[in-house]
Amino acid sequence: MRKLLVFMSGLVMAASSHAGLKPLNVAFFDYSKAEIGTKSFKALRDKNYEHACWRKFVEIDGIESVQFEKFSKKLDKAKLLEAVRGSAPAATSFADALREDGFNGAYAFVPDATGNYLTVYGISYQSGAISAGASIRKPASGLIDKDVLSKALCEASRSMD
Repeated sequence: MRKLLVFMSGLVMAASSHAGLKPLNVAFFDYSKAEIGTKSFKALRDKNYEHACWRKFVEIDGIESVQFEKFSKKLDKAKLLEAVRGSAPAATSFADALREDGFNGAYAFVPDATGNYLTVYGISYQSGAISAGASIRKPASGLIDKDVLSKALCEASRSMD
């Protein structure tokens, strides 16, 4: 009986922990020269890689749709770059544009000054809050490791929660 009660409690906890899940519609901006962020992200989605950390930390069901290009003029790529570099007015303005265009948030894939490291930033459509994933060393060739990219995306998604 005790095992059954523990099992049933686990089911209730699991069901209630996923009650707040929501799919995301995001814009993806890649500032790297070879679009390594876009290519790595698309490869990750094509393989249906399971983002386990998203359910645990950000309570999102995953990304429902992603737009990589052909954004409206309101979604100014330069404004997003200003926002991830610390401009609160730019973040607020960009969040307003995201909301108007029907996005839940955006990712910005930004290289450092040397081009050797890349950071994934997430920005919320609600408040303009920005969070960053850990910096990723740019691979000498090929794509970013799926586990490394998944973790960085998870961390960057915290602003969209």
